[in-house]
Amino acid sequence: PSLSAKQNHGMITRHETCARLHPEFPEQCTHYYTYKMIAGDSLSSIAQYVYGNAGAWGVIYKANQQLIGPNPHDPKALKVGMELFLPSK
Repeated sequence: PSLSAKQNHGMITRHETCARLHPEFPEQCTHYYTYKMIAGDSLSSIAQYVYGNAGAWGVIYKANQQLIGPNPHDPKALKVGMELFLPSK
């Protein structure tokens, strides 16, 4: 699916970092995506929106476990405005 913000979903942002490791080598760029949470979001709803599979919520949780905490089912763990890293599936 296209990673762009849609109605009733949080904002997905593409981040890009570029570096030249040596003056004779071309610049190398990498990118990654983040998702900014809104009211009513859950890991499964984000996984459904981003990956097309609500069951892939664990992929998002594993990538953000330090931010979310030890219990992904704790409703207080996910906060509006929290920015989650979206790993490639």
